[in-house]
Amino acid sequence: AIQNYTGSAGRDGARTPMPWTKSGLNAGFSTAHETWLPLDERHRALAADIQEADAGSMLHATRRIIALRAAHPALRTGEVEVQAAPGGVLALERTHSDETLLCLIELASQPARFEAPAGAELVFALTGSERLVDGAVDLPPFGAAILQL
Repeated sequence: AIQNYTGSAGRDGARTPMPWTKSGLNAGFSTAHETWLPLDERHRALAADIQEADAGSMLHATRRIIALRAAHPALRTGEVEVQAAPGGVLALERTHSDETLLCLIELASQPARFEAPAGAELVFALTGSERLVDGAVDLPPFGAAILQL
């Protein structure tokens, strides 16, 4: 078994406390002087209070995704069908009742273009730079978009 810094084969070596505040003891995770898992100091810059102030942060993107999921039954209980897509792009069609959504995720760290079905509308852009132009979705590296069909 592969061992981590604790000497065990558990998950602890791959975990770190959640940084709630950029400053302060344990980045707001705990008031204990020493926590079971050490805080990775690089994570302070990603603390919740920093992300709260940045409309383009992953915290705000996560909130948008949760709200989108709540608003669209196809994302919660819809049937899933993998669609053909350019290399590096995962395309999943979600259908529930009369709603069909197409979820596109760029996984290869390269810009990608996906030819969208006629009449598709962009309802979600992860980074804000995903675009639906002239019937095609342009995805940035590690970008994601959801289209309503």
